[in-house]
Amino acid sequence: PLVREPAVSPDPDSGGSFVVDRAGGRWRLVSTRAPTVVTLPAAVEDLEVLRRADDVLGVRHMRVRFRREASPLPNGETTYVSFFPTDALLQGMVTVHEGSERTKA
Repeated sequence: PLVREPAVSPDPDSGGSFVVDRAGGRWRLVSTRAPTVVTLPAAVEDLEVLRRADDVLGVRHMRVRFRREASPLPNGETTYVSFFPTDALLQGMVTVHEGSERTKA
């Protein structure tokens, strides 16, 4: 990959990486080689890429903190660790923009 930090995962379709970007006040995962942007929901207040990574996929875990008033987590929880490839909760909340759509993200 061209970019190592703050890389979250390899982008197998392009040979690049998905990196964290906070453009426009919204958290996004942006491919370094393909015109792909994964926009996280406005409910995400903070995101931290952790050192812990999956040995097989090379995907790093993320600590996600939701705004208290918009948290989808039970019992008023606001923080949890996400492994995005298997995280049905977060995957169900993102918007993926590809190609010319990415300028809308």
